[in-house]
Amino acid sequence: MDLAPLVFDLYKTAFNKIPSRTRQLVIFAYLSVVKEPHMIYCRRLLGPRAGLTDDEIENALAGRLSQSLSEKEASAYRLGIHLTTLNGPVDDETWEEYASKLSRTEITTIANIVGGYQWACLLTRLNGDNATSADHARHLDNMHGS
Repeated sequence: MDLAPLVFDLYKTAFNKIPSRTRQLVIFAYLSVVKEPHMIYCRRLLGPRAGLTDDEIENALAGRLSQSLSEKEASAYRLGIHLTTLNGPVDDETWEEYASKLSRTEITTIANIVGGYQWACLLTRLNGDNATSADHARHLDNMHGS
């Protein structure tokens, strides 16, 4: 049984709990750490559709916050990087920092986005086929409407 469609359906539901612009920033946060070239290529094409400027995209890919981001967007972006590099439990102080700007639903959604892209990137790297990376990114985009 192929579980991918079931997992993608689960992520599709979870991904839509935050605005598209914020979702794209979280994905760029993930990509600023993992540097998956074909996913970056696809995101650069899709970011403007969510309302991101070229400057915001380039800053996000470089791990920098643009001054134009709202406080909530900046917090979501930082959380995306934090979750991508997380190697243990989140301490109470860090949780409170994110929870003061984002709801539990938003935090959970961001965790689902990062997890979904980690899974897609892992499958891409396991497969070793560069074209598949772009296919995964397009599939993720189609599934959450961005």
